[in-house]
Amino acid sequence: MITNKQILDWLKPQFPDVPKWGNSAFNKNDEKVVCIYSRQHGRVQQKTIGLPPGYAIKSITLLIHWGKTVTPCEEKAYEFYNKFNELGTINMIGDHSCWILANRAPVILGRDEHGFYEAVIDFDIYIRK
Repeated sequence: MITNKQILDWLKPQFPDVPKWGNSAFNKNDEKVVCIYSRQHGRVQQKTIGLPPGYAIKSITLLIHWGKTVTPCEEKAYEFYNKFNELGTINMIGDHSCWILANRAPVILGRDEHGFYEAVIDFDIYIRK
């Protein structure tokens, strides 16, 4: 299985302008940070979605915590979303061959208690075992 750290190591070079990254937690006083969270993918059976044996799914939520106005946050969220949808079907994360699927557009959550805007993107990583 792929770890969140391996996913972060894969993401960082693709988004070099992100000043800070978090793995399941971050400092909410930082103005610009992207944090990765694991989530349940909610699929009951792999055969339901036509996934062949030998594959696994890692479901991720990215939280984009970005600035005091909504437009930069939304633009950064769509930068991630567009990148995920532009990726080819074969990517290497750690030692695993995989592909990325971001089905839903980013969701703007609004401001947090410090006045920073936040957005989330859910995506799945299909991993060849």
